[in-house]
Amino acid sequence: MEASYTNSDPKVVGGYFLSAVSERGGCPRTVRADMGTENGCVRRMQMQLRTNHTDGRTNERSFIFGKSTANTRIESWWGILRRQCADFWIEVFHGLSEDGHFTGYPLDKELIRFCFMKLIQGELDDTVLAWNMHNIRRNRLIVSPHGRHFMMYNQPQVYGCAHRIIQVTPQALEGCEGMYQEKDKLPCDKDVYNFCRYTMDERGWQDPCDAK
Repeated sequence: MEASYTNSDPKVVGGYFLSAVSERGGCPRTVRADMGTENGCVRRMQMQLRTNHTDGRTNERSFIFGKSTANTRIESWWGILRRQCADFWIEVFHGLSEDGHFTGYPLDKELIRFCFMKLIQGELDDTVLAWNMHNIRRNRLIVSPHGRHFMMYNQPQVYGCAHRIIQVTPQALEGCEGMYQEKDKLPCDKDVYNFCRYTMDERGWQDPCDAK
């Protein structure tokens, strides 16, 4: 999961998708997403990556549109994310606004990103790690694997399963050039970042380690 200034720019979302494909050496057999505009680049890249495969889910068939509310698994995950991480930050930013420390002006937003983006990314990473390491218990009413997510993903054969990742060639990845935008390395506007860094160095301040 990624903390960023936007969750609606299709090229930024596409960058996350292609980064995951490159890291894992392949793309999903099928991608399912809602019809939001932020998924447009992911759709084009998925179709590009699946162009030369020969199974029954190539090209347009490799991407499925569906209502997000019908995806009970992701809706359940959003609930877990809010309880484990997001609700805390929602309250922090609401408190800043109520106390008059945040008005919504562009500079306010950049300062919030400078101060908190790294902290939020760290908490997202911790939440994902905890989720991947937690144990799925056996359910007698459902025929499905049980165990730790991390182990089931990396050693599916132990659980009588198989990977569904479809290998892609470097040429296929090159065909996605121009369809995505990599995540900015800086958490906020460059000028604001440099000014804040200069001020912190001048006054001997350290990076924040918590919301206080």
